[in-house]
Amino acid sequence: MRLLGLVLVLCVGMAWACGSDGGGGPTAKGPMVINPTTAKWTFNDAASGKTVTGGIVGTVTAFGKEFTRYQVGATAAGSFRGIQADINWNQDYCEAVALVVPHAKGLTAPGVNVLEVQGDAPLIIDLNPPLGVPQVVTVPATVSFFGAPGTHIEAEATYTLVNDDATLETPMGTLSGVKIFEGSGTVLGTFIEGSVWYHPTYGVVGGDTDFPPPAGLNAALTEFNDPGDPTSTTGVTQTVKAISASNPVFELDTYDIASQFDADKNQHAKMLLELRWADEALAKDPNARPGAIVEFGTVWGIYDYALVASPVSFLHPEENGKGYTFWIAYVNQAAKNESTNGISYHIRVSGGEMLASPLQVSGRIIYKRWKP
Repeated sequence: MRLLGLVLVLCVGMAWACGSDGGGGPTAKGPMVINPTTAKWTFNDAASGKTVTGGIVGTVTAFGKEFTRYQVGATAAGSFRGIQADINWNQDYCEAVALVVPHAKGLTAPGVNVLEVQGDAPLIIDLNPPLGVPQVVTVPATVSFFGAPGTHIEAEATYTLVNDDATLETPMGTLSGVKIFEGSGTVLGTFIEGSVWYHPTYGVVGGDTDFPPPAGLNAALTEFNDPGDPTSTTGVTQTVKAISASNPVFELDTYDIASQFDADKNQHAKMLLELRWADEALAKDPNARPGAIVEFGTVWGIYDYALVASPVSFLHPEENGKGYTFWIAYVNQAAKNESTNGISYHIRVSGGEMLASPLQVSGRIIYKRWKP
């Protein structure tokens, strides 16, 4: 059912986020290691034409346990609109205890939720089911649509892992190794269905749903950002997005983490940039050097760099062996000659309007924080 689809989206995504943490931070030239409490995912919803973001917003206690509260949606005029779920997870399964679709303009009055689901017990979803084998779950819960009094249900729903190695076109480019889950069921006489697309590095990269009406949700990942912990001694910030004529600039700046010039000018910052054509055919052409404009620097200066073709990716090893060419630049520099401390370090890629095809850009900066 669509309810199951919404829960599955969040469960798969959050299980990935937790599992990717790995007990340590990323190295300069290592794979993406995500801090699930700070990472944000940006999706484009083709059904509404709007951009929504997802991430952890806090915790709640239910059934004697602590559950993570996760939201995917947009906040406007102080009001959140999207999907909110309370989830507990590990690598093998997910427990979901509550789901809310808040007020949506044109569907409910301000302050009235489109959908509220409160489980009688945690709904347990297996995150590693056998390929092609339907998984049946029972959903005992109290459900309320459009602010009406709650109705207790004990619905049966089905979800299936239908593909464990798909290649998909997304706004961020061609993504390989994607798992596709599908779910369906009937709630209060209404048949609802949906799908979820899961990537081993980015987590949930898209999905579709026919709820809420009339258009439902058809979302695909456009940008991933993890600014890291703004209170840590060592700052780590990383972003993945595609640049094109409609979105021509990529910028990763340590200032944006906490709106502070908190980088130590006397300590080297490690800055890694990887470019790959979003189009699969171009990505496999070793002579298709991107014509984008690249800059590594601080507020007052820039650094020399070399953009080198590579058959392997540091940040996205799951893409290695697929014939792609990655264009990589690495800078390991301080700014001791600048007059004051602290400063900011940045990576900027522009010129997307000049490119024949979208370019996937991934960047990471690791730096020492300055304390006055």
